[in-house]
Amino acid sequence: MKKVNLEKGETLFHENQESDVMYYVVSGEIEIFTIVNGEMLELDLVKEGDIFGEMGLLLNESRSATALAREYTVLAAISRAELFTRVQSDSAFALKMVQRLAHKLRTANRAIKEQLGEKRSLEIIYGGIQKAEVS
Repeated sequence: MKKVNLEKGETLFHENQESDVMYYVVSGEIEIFTIVNGEMLELDLVKEGDIFGEMGLLLNESRSATALAREYTVLAAISRAELFTRVQSDSAFALKMVQRLAHKLRTANRAIKEQLGEKRSLEIIYGGIQKAEVS
């Protein structure tokens, strides 16, 4: 494991960058966000004891969001090989990862439901979705 120190406001990685390590927060806070329609959308705030960056590492895909230090932060970087070794040898760590992924899935489900609920409410208020006129 490699130690990473970040100053407040420092970007750890950007969305769409290669994903070759995940991180464990030793101390500090990391904001995970993406840009949607030109606006910053916070996806998560990870704190001491949390892990992040595992999705891209497990799926061997690029980063799905940007990570920014909200304060001075110390991280432990975990490579793919280290992760697989740790998951096989440490059931408590493996369980924590599964719980973390389940939490992310639940959060995404709630966000989708909220968005659909807002859309349905607007359809009721404004009489449904209007079709664009074809010229």
